[in-house]
Amino acid sequence: MEVAYVFVDLDIRYSAFKKVERYWREHLEWVLKHLRLDAKVVGYRARRSGSGNTHVLVYLDRPVPELDALHLALALGSDFKAVLEARLRLDALGFSDYVPWDKKRERGKG
Repeated sequence: MEVAYVFVDLDIRYSAFKKVERYWREHLEWVLKHLRLDAKVVGYRARRSGSGNTHVLVYLDRPVPELDALHLALALGSDFKAVLEARLRLDALGFSDYVPWDKKRERGKG
């Protein structure tokens, strides 16, 4: 399965993220360049999670393999346990179900 987004679950308060967002954006570009992914960022959206931390949805210009998206999420600082659980689902079921909030709403889960 391929996805055209990367969901990043950051363990940092949203208010703190907003103060350093420009550095995270710089890191995002650096990571994409060095991972040599055949996709470019066309935008991203950050929001406060229910716990007060930060969720970021990174939109890509083309779909990438779901496993690549999980590795990118880790490289961008996503919660390791959540990504690991998604990887286990990907191996067992063929899909990770590591979907962002708007995708869950589309599927009736959020």
